Amino acid sequence: MHAFQISMFDCWWYRYAPNSKIVKIADMGDSSGNHSLYLKHVYGSMVKTVSYNIDPVAVEKIKSKGLNAIHIEEDNCFPSFSTYDAVMAWQVLEHLEDPILCLKSIDCDYLIASTPFMRRSRVGLHSIRNGKTLGTKEDEHIFELSPTDWELLLDYAGWDLLESRIYYQYPRGLFSWLWKIVWYNDYEGFWSFIAKRKE
Repeated sequence: MHAFQISMFDCWWYRYAPNSKIVKIADMGDSSGNHSLYLKHVYGSMVKTVSYNIDPVAVEKIKSKGLNAIHIEEDNCFPSFSTYDAVMAWQVLEHLEDPILCLKSIDCDYLIASTPFMRRSRVGLHSIRNGKTLGTKEDEHIFELSPTDWELLLDYAGWDLLESRIYYQYPRGLFSWLWKIVWYNDYEGFWSFIAKRKE
């Protein structure tokens, strides 16, 4: 999945990134710094990343790796990303109480993101669904939407979808139903996209 996400960044880099020598990327909801480390290794000084998270522990973990990270107070108070060339949001949108507000608040030209692939949209809240205490914001999915519904929200929030791909977690084909049984407690895959802010 990590390689799939990075491949979407690579796609953005080669097709849509500005021709400047240094590109600034905001990694929204980053909890480990792994994407930033990979981009630093591949692109060197051509890519500068800053991670944002509401979890102070995650922020300190990222900083301990020598990376830039900023703690934000709440997930409904989004910082300005206007100085960045793109925002990455890997497995973030489904955790937000108001993904529309988030999409409207991102004030840069490009968004590169991924969400669980769902054939039919649903409300997640799996802790409550299974009779448990509500999990942390990092653990709990709220809206698990199909690509079609995410596309509608992107359009509504002022984004043009440029490209999208699905990563499947098990082989496709004649016996894919068997893999579904084995993979019953995980997602079938993940949907990723590149979007551009409407003019």
